[in-house]
Amino acid sequence: MKHIEQKILSRVTSFEANTKEEAVAYFAKLWHSRIAFEKHVKKRLDEGVISDEYDYLQKTIECLAKADEYILAAYEKSWDRLRYASNGDWFVIFNEDGIILTSHKKDETKVPFEQKHAQLGAKLQKGKVDEKFREVFKSIQAKLGKL
Repeated sequence: MKHIEQKILSRVTSFEANTKEEAVAYFAKLWHSRIAFEKHVKKRLDEGVISDEYDYLQKTIECLAKADEYILAAYEKSWDRLRYASNGDWFVIFNEDGIILTSHKKDETKVPFEQKHAQLGAKLQKGKVDEKFREVFKSIQAKLGKL
């Protein structure tokens, strides 16, 4: 789990932006592709849980800054998944390379992360999020607050 966190942190520690547009452009690079990012933005807009790309960025960073728990779904012959949750209301999921796969509001109509990955044969590991990890996202959150 720590190796995935290190990859996540290495991708965000150089976060710099002077405008909201620059912040969104940087955020989009944390995803597998710009197309994947745009697909998720459209989905969250359609769900009515975000107002724009910048709002999506803020909600994602806030979740990571306040994350209280993580769940690692480790697979023997596939990509691992690492989910962070903030108050059980918003989730951010990364792959084992520290790339964002999704960021979303809790949806009671969907199969929970743990159940889905347990059914797929993943070994689940739960834990508390390290304060040092949260601090990195709190600093990004402070930078976003100045834009």
